[in-house]
Amino acid sequence: MVAFANHWPETAPPGWLASTIQTYLRVYHRHEVRIDAAVPDRPVMFVCNHGFGGVIDLNVGAFVAARQAAGVTRPTTAMVHQIAWTLGAGPLVERLGGTPGSRSSC
Repeated sequence: MVAFANHWPETAPPGWLASTIQTYLRVYHRHEVRIDAAVPDRPVMFVCNHGFGGVIDLNVGAFVAARQAAGVTRPTTAMVHQIAWTLGAGPLVERLGGTPGSRSSC
């Protein structure tokens, strides 16, 4: 993982990650999303409980699907468990827009 993260491109084409995740979700998981209320136009925090304690969590995919279904297009920062940095995936997580989850990150 560390070697891969060190060779990850500094920038990717706009929308590349979202498009890749959306394709993966559509083909493999087929999430069904229902939006009960509009997302406010002010800063908000979406909280997803994690179930596996690993670097890749299926709830992340569910959140991406829900974010798309709700029509959220503004920038989003993901607070990620410290385990990603412990396992050497921190540089990759940061390049994808993640930051270590902590009280100071809120």
